[in-house]
Amino acid sequence: MKKRFFRKDKILDCPIVLDMKTATFEDIALHAELRQRLQQSTIEKRLSYARFMQNHPIPINFNKLDYIGFIHHMDHRERVEKATPTALSSEWKTMKMFLRAYHIENWDYKPPPEPKSKMRILPFPETVKKFFTYEYSKNLYETKLYQYMFFFGFLVGVRVPSEFVELKVSDVIFEENNRAYLIITEPKKNKSRRTLIPERIIMTSPNSKSLKNWINVWRPMVAHEHSGDALFLRPDGYPFTSACLRKKLSKHGKKIWKHFQPYDLRHWCAVARLIKTKIEVGIFDCYSVKNWLGHETIKTTEVYIKYAEQYYRELPVDWIAYVTRKRKGYR
Repeated sequence: MKKRFFRKDKILDCPIVLDMKTATFEDIALHAELRQRLQQSTIEKRLSYARFMQNHPIPINFNKLDYIGFIHHMDHRERVEKATPTALSSEWKTMKMFLRAYHIENWDYKPPPEPKSKMRILPFPETVKKFFTYEYSKNLYETKLYQYMFFFGFLVGVRVPSEFVELKVSDVIFEENNRAYLIITEPKKNKSRRTLIPERIIMTSPNSKSLKNWINVWRPMVAHEHSGDALFLRPDGYPFTSACLRKKLSKHGKKIWKHFQPYDLRHWCAVARLIKTKIEVGIFDCYSVKNWLGHETIKTTEVYIKYAEQYYRELPVDWIAYVTRKRKGYR
């Protein structure tokens, strides 16, 4: 499904209940956005699962939903194909999106519990620096695109891919004296917005991969009438979809570090900024990092302390400064 942007006033034209026999995936997408208030990235993900379920050896006919057939499908996925709890949960969420569109009461199904998320290992700063200089493509713009995106991702720690995709040129506000603000839209929180004032090396420095350099020098190389206001553009000048961005970051990140996954950008930033507070004030300041990352509760930020302590023991320096400039005494 191509990403599209529906106007909210179209809700008056959107049926409250869809006809199961004739509804298309496009109809479901519109209903999911306007009636169910799901985010574009969520809708894209669930329709992707719907296509998989529709073409499965034990298929689901979304124009003729059948509870028994659905259970047979899920049993086969779990018992025969050994699908993960996360995959089964995603298929169930997909089905619930269709059930709601058709005004069918939720079926009696409960997926196996998903394992609690575990933080993976993170690259040390000397590895992270390689992300900023690697030649990702023979195409100069494409190489610069991913260098800048990794630079921004590791240092700012936006949620990947949702907050990355939402970034607009107009969200970067330049002031006098090389000061700049960054407005981040949070799809996870119904598109609430938070304001950051990142370091100048991230925002305005002429000698770094700053957003100012990106906006003034590189983005104009591919921008066209279909680019909109998206901050980061694909080499063809079009904005990224969430699925495309996740795939590209994963592919290019593994060229530098085989363990890389896109969400490592946010995890690394959390640990690095906790270590930065330890260097500056002598403690791991969860509150400042909580506000930076946009965590809803302090408990979410506190989870990172045990990792920050271990990485700090191995390399007790400011990790943000380490990857952005050369400093004497760093190893």
